[in-house]
Amino acid sequence: MIDIYLPDLKYFSTELSLKYSHATDYFEQATLAIAEMYRQVGTPVFDETTGMMKKGMIVRHLLLPGQAK
Repeated sequence: MIDIYLPDLKYFSTELSLKYSHATDYFEQATLAIAEMYRQVGTPVFDETTGMMKKGMIVRHLLLPGQAK
């Protein structure tokens, strides 16, 4: 049913995930969810003519202002 997943990965830091999302295990849970998405869609598939992705996953890693360490 899903062709392309576009999950966000907001925090690696437990301190930041607790501060902003009240979650001590954000990174662990997010990576489990991302692994499941990858299991479902597998290796990316691209259109040979346009180069656009037809199936797969794109992970957005968001950097918080002042937290790029």
